[in-house]
Amino acid sequence: MKQENNYQRKRNTKIDVPYLLRCIWKNTLVIILCACIIGAISYWVLISCMKNSYVASVDLAVIARGNSSGNLSQYNMESAVIRSQNILNSDTLKEQIAKTPSLKGHTGVITAERVTNSNIITLKTVSSSMESAFRLLKAALEQYPSLSNYFDINYMLVEINNLTAESIVPMEININTYVSLVVIAVLLVGIGIVACMSIYTNKIHNSDQAKHELDMDMFGSLSYIKKRKEQKAILMNSMDIKSFYIEEIDKIATRIQDRMDEKKYKTLMVTSIRENDGKSTVAVNIALSLAQRGKKVMLIDCDLRRPSVFKIFERSVDNKKQLSSYLLGKVGFQEVLTTDENIKNIDFVFQKIEVKNVENLLNSEKIDKFFQQALLQDEYIILDTPPIGVVRDAEVIAEVCNAVLLVLRQDQERVSEINDAIDILEDTGTEVIGGILNMVKEKSSFESQNYRYSKYYT
Repeated sequence: MKQENNYQRKRNTKIDVPYLLRCIWKNTLVIILCACIIGAISYWVLISCMKNSYVASVDLAVIARGNSSGNLSQYNMESAVIRSQNILNSDTLKEQIAKTPSLKGHTGVITAERVTNSNIITLKTVSSSMESAFRLLKAALEQYPSLSNYFDINYMLVEINNLTAESIVPMEININTYVSLVVIAVLLVGIGIVACMSIYTNKIHNSDQAKHELDMDMFGSLSYIKKRKEQKAILMNSMDIKSFYIEEIDKIATRIQDRMDEKKYKTLMVTSIRENDGKSTVAVNIALSLAQRGKKVMLIDCDLRRPSVFKIFERSVDNKKQLSSYLLGKVGFQEVLTTDENIKNIDFVFQKIEVKNVENLLNSEKIDKFFQQALLQDEYIILDTPPIGVVRDAEVIAEVCNAVLLVLRQDQERVSEINDAIDILEDTGTEVIGGILNMVKEKSSFESQNYRYSKYYT
């Protein structure tokens, strides 16, 4: 086990930006839907809760009481404007205004803003009614002189425009702006949550990460290729297959062959953590690659619950000529073997019918005897088995195999799940010789560089 190195592995694993972008893209619809729902709710709340407000305003000019050069200097005038603005915004003035008898029952907000680079101050009041806004502003103008005389006797405020009913206008509340801000905030929060979840769920998203965090070697990765309509699988012997995909298969098959020859292994079980990870296609392509090198290979569909190899090759299978028929003692070894005149060096053992009580069949002596006979006939035995994380069949089959190849689909399996599966398989006495990262949509920078170089040789 390599668990003692997990902390160091996590420190060495860098954030994969393409992986984060893929995760965000996958959840785009959910994020947008949440933003729209919350936006609609916020719009309804704002419409229901926001009351009409009115603004009353008047422009005031700060002027000197005398014509002395000191009072008219720019510096002193600037200071006087600032002092006047501070007095108008002070709590002391607001307390004085609150004591005005005519304001009983009238509330609002009072603010003073200076017009940039001038001696003019705009005094505003905001209230829920026109009358309250008018009364507040009038009270502020009446109370200011008595308060300002304590601070500044050399300057005074003069109204530029008189306070009239026309000075009071409804306050425009742009609800659409607020709703837009809410929607943008929800989108950003949603993206942030998805990004954080993607990082901390610790799923395998590139080969570099897999090499650091998994308790097995990695033989490489296979690119994602979208299947054509009605195409059963992506096979390396197809006429229109991309050359880089063939090269990826050949590299992986070479590494697997070298490892098996080094260990003197003959039987290779191909499995995955869950369904739809592409294990059957990988098993078939490895068998095809070895066969093209002149190696005698037997490809066996050991997934008795959901067989798929016969579908990949689009073969019609006689009910008597399948693996379950042999395990039930209905036919002999040679009777279940099938060949294809277009595919040399491969003996096929198909399975078509979905079988119940699979464990009873796999635990029988028949399965041991079958492999003994198979090893006398072919150099390598490739087995397509059910997912290890779904049913126990793979554990049972692993007991009669030399090696296991684990197929991992990009962005699907967590590190802990994979390492637990490796432990389960190795507890059967079979070695997990390595893994393959399948359906890779974005390669790491190192892999991409190798791919760019490899195109020169294809």
